[in-house]
Amino acid sequence: MTTILEANMPDHHAFVYDLFAEYLRWVCNTIYAEYKVKFDAESMIVHDMETIEIFSRPKGFILLSYEDGFSSGCVCVRTLAKGIAELKRMYVRPVYRGKGIGTKLVQESVQQVRKMMYSTIRLDSAEFMTNAHRLYRSLGFTEIAAYEGSEIPKEYQTHWVFMELNLSTR
Repeated sequence: MTTILEANMPDHHAFVYDLFAEYLRWVCNTIYAEYKVKFDAESMIVHDMETIEIFSRPKGFILLSYEDGFSSGCVCVRTLAKGIAELKRMYVRPVYRGKGIGTKLVQESVQQVRKMMYSTIRLDSAEFMTNAHRLYRSLGFTEIAAYEGSEIPKEYQTHWVFMELNLSTR
């Protein structure tokens, strides 16, 4: 059974670190394999943990998923601009994929962002993450142009998909 809860720092620091590290190492290795672009996963992990407060209330949050007591995934939300949230670090461990955990994490994120009274959620995702894109589209996200505030450098944006969910029309 899947349980989703909001991370409480510092209680969940180790879980968040492990999931971020696993995700960023996988992403950076895959980006290199696909596009021969090298990102430094280790420095990204350090940066994420040093700036973890961007994913803290009142401007954001981190959700953790557990499957039968084991950490299975995470998703983060941060404020991008007034009324606009950004979904980040959406990750489900490979052994838990295909069980609807990603859907539950995104759905709970959308509910929480609605409660924060934001009108829009945006995200960026590497183009090889086709399963994630299908999930986002199934929940109403649509593709948009690269947006202000995305952490993806302009020279690499051609390898990314940018999406948005308008909460004011749903």
